[in-house]
Amino acid sequence: MKLTTQVRYSLLIVVYLAEQNQVKSLKCIAEKYDLSIQYLEQLANALRKSGLIKSVRGPKGGYYLARAAKEITVAEVFQVFEGPIQVLESDEKEPPETRELYQRMTRALNLVVKETTIQDLMDHQSDDAVDEGYMFYI
Repeated sequence: MKLTTQVRYSLLIVVYLAEQNQVKSLKCIAEKYDLSIQYLEQLANALRKSGLIKSVRGPKGGYYLARAAKEITVAEVFQVFEGPIQVLESDEKEPPETRELYQRMTRALNLVVKETTIQDLMDHQSDDAVDEGYMFYI
């Protein structure tokens, strides 16, 4: 299974908005990550329609999270673009053993994304920054 750019960049948008904790324009995100603002607009529109982010119009307008980062799961962002998470479609021609393996993989992946919040991603990112701070090179 491979994550689409829609999911990857949407997670990037949501994490960025969570980190900023204020209304931010997509231009800021596009410039920071060198991404197309038009593509980010499409993604933000879908995220807004799903209720994950909200928008503010006007010269100081932009987007912000609709809920706290600890209340938004990775699964919610994923499902905006991909629907239910499934590793592989079940194929009746395959042996039951491999079908069961794919079902277990799907359950495991679903569990991880449903239990992982945007806050968890931010916390993990902070942990990485701290860990890197203690690296010594000779």
